[in-house]
Amino acid sequence: LAASVMSATPGAASAVRGSFSPAKSHRHRSDRDRAAEVHFIGSLEGGWGFGVPASDGVFCEMSVEAGPHWLPLSRAGEGPVQTQTAYTDVESIHVWNHPVDLHYATTSIAGWPRVRLQIWRLDEFGRVFVVSYGTSSLPTLAGHYEVDVNTWTPLGTFAEELYAHYVGGRPQLTQLEVIDKHAKDRSRLYAASSGTVRISLDVIVRNFEHHGLSSQPRVREAEAAGSALPPIATH
Repeated sequence: LAASVMSATPGAASAVRGSFSPAKSHRHRSDRDRAAEVHFIGSLEGGWGFGVPASDGVFCEMSVEAGPHWLPLSRAGEGPVQTQTAYTDVESIHVWNHPVDLHYATTSIAGWPRVRLQIWRLDEFGRVFVVSYGTSSLPTLAGHYEVDVNTWTPLGTFAEELYAHYVGGRPQLTQLEVIDKHAKDRSRLYAASSGTVRISLDVIVRNFEHHGLSSQPRVREAEAAGSALPPIATH
């Protein structure tokens, strides 16, 4: 019986070997493990200087724009996220502390991720208005960063500004691409500065060396080469 079983197994074993190759599996896993990856971990800490009354709450909507070569590995990079509504503290800061966790695989540094921000205001009557917009590229080197994003608000005509002052609500963008992708069109807008948003980030890069990319700051390269760095100009 054992002999008959053994004689029947070789065909099945060869079929199994044809459908699963350890060498092929190892090669696919090696290629995947060598993909260039970038991980942004931190928090959307808060904002200040938006010029809203202390009785009004402020929340932030953040989306991430990346090029076609960037594949999001976490769901957070696929759509906009929104913080809770925060009211000013004793230092007139709207504190959100909303987590940020973005993970990408990429085949090119073109289209490096950037954040697109919309600041919203919730007034005492329960109405919601856009306060300002902002955008910033995410850091390109590994390390810890405190990114301050300056925001701006579009200005309307005299009648629109008068209406906004007494009734509430401001002119809004009909196309959000003007914030970053179509920046040249933004030069035709009248706008005013309107507050700052702080994002705290730790950047982790992986497998960049396999693609001929460097994740080390130039300062470290200069120190390793023993060259003197130029003095920082102060004003």
